[in-house]
Amino acid sequence: MGSPSECSKARSTRPELCLSAGAMLVIFSDGLTDALNARGEEFGDERVVQCCLGIAPRPAKDIAEIKTRAQRNGGRGRAV
Repeated sequence: MGSPSECSKARSTRPELCLSAGAMLVIFSDGLTDALNARGEEFGDERVVQCCLGIAPRPAKDIAEIKTRAQRNGGRGRAV
């Protein structure tokens, strides 16, 4: 994350989050963790974490596709 001095340069009434270069921010709802695969298994929090760790070094354009593929197969094995 950026330093507080970098974040405070912009005067705003909205909260801010400054990320460092190469950082990844993951925002998702319980719709992802509660999603069921064909066997009725939830995707779950741990699978979200494992998927994120596997895709972090990838270009942003690949991330949604990789996440969807992992969710469809229930997160078994590697996400990539």
